[in-house]
Amino acid sequence: MRIGVRLTPDLAHGALVDGGALVAAGSGAPDELPARLAGGRRVDTVTWDVSAVLDASLGSVTGRVAAVRVLPGVTRAAALDGHPSALVRALVGWRARVTGGHDLFGAELAPLDLDAGRAAELAAAGGLDTLAITATGAVGRADHEREVAARVLARRPGLRLCLSCEVGGPGLLEREAATVLNAALLDVADELVDRCAAATAALPGEVTCGFVTGEGGRVSAERLRSLPVLGLGAGDAARLSGAAVLGGAADAAVVLVGREEIAVGHVRDGLPRVEPDLAGPHGVRLAAPRPALTGWPAGAVAAVAADLAGHEPQRAVVVVPDDAEDVAAGLLAGGGWTPVVVRPAADPGAVGAACARAGAWLDVVATAETADELDRLRERVRQRALTVVATSGAAPGEEARVVESTARPVAYLRSGVYRLHVRATGAS
Repeated sequence: MRIGVRLTPDLAHGALVDGGALVAAGSGAPDELPARLAGGRRVDTVTWDVSAVLDASLGSVTGRVAAVRVLPGVTRAAALDGHPSALVRALVGWRARVTGGHDLFGAELAPLDLDAGRAAELAAAGGLDTLAITATGAVGRADHEREVAARVLARRPGLRLCLSCEVGGPGLLEREAATVLNAALLDVADELVDRCAAATAALPGEVTCGFVTGEGGRVSAERLRSLPVLGLGAGDAARLSGAAVLGGAADAAVVLVGREEIAVGHVRDGLPRVEPDLAGPHGVRLAAPRPALTGWPAGAVAAVAADLAGHEPQRAVVVVPDDAEDVAAGLLAGGGWTPVVVRPAADPGAVGAACARAGAWLDVVATAETADELDRLRERVRQRALTVVATSGAAPGEEARVVESTARPVAYLRSGVYRLHVRATGAS
């Protein structure tokens, strides 16, 4: 049996699931809810969706991150320009620039210029204790980010570092945003992980504590503690997969009806469709993956039905609250698709968390001159993704497999440069 908990700043909503079937559901204090749901039954995993708490905390951690850009020869004023996102600008309390960086082919654009005095200045980090480092081309070659980190840590071993190469994605601004948000959330994540782990440990037996990510997978407490940015967007991912479970459909369009908005997403093999570089908290675009949702005004029922009917006939799961009978009726009137209306007896996000499988998503840029070389690169990235699944959230004996692997040419660069997306998941 598995427990999923959707945590909010004020309350926790949980579900106990066995083999895809809902056994129990409820809400209450997060410290007590897992034990109450278990009711003395043996539980294998407790998986937490903490995205709402992470998101809400961003407004209270302003100015706590020092940020360094590693860029080639540009004017100092341009290099120190703030990020276009107001949220990122608010989180950064001190900013610096170092000359260096690579292009997406891995070629050095400028030698790393970091003497002893400059390294000491970065280590001081403006009096802050967390430093986010973002270098051009780090997704293809992270040498300069790692060198800056090594020299800074040699002078200040207690400084916490977040490197953009750990997040991935070719876009400098999207990577920097994800890295800064990650740095800002480290303290919040520590507290959340400790609290969730304690509530999980209160259950009898050996129970695994995991966390849902924005791509809909489950990661270990240790991985979320170091990369909390992965938890952003987890609420939408868990709602999509939970709705599919409640509707008995592993492959479906999912319509989530709210009082102000109707959101439409898709699930395949129980996993939500996700994309990188989508707008996250406060509209900031992040390199980390998030569910691809289309939002409609609450009154646009006919438009939603027509849009779904315009696609190939498919199964659709419609999740509606009890007071939205008119919305359900309008959606049922659409033709060309098979709707399953769900009036959930449990929080869909909690159900999705309970059913989440160990997961990993890698987003890298690689250069390959031949088809054989591209195949070798793709296999290397696939093996990395499988390793992440095995080490960051897989249950004992859970077999990892690759469920998505794409290689798309980067259109604005010369031939031979590809953006690789690999998604892996546990088998159960």
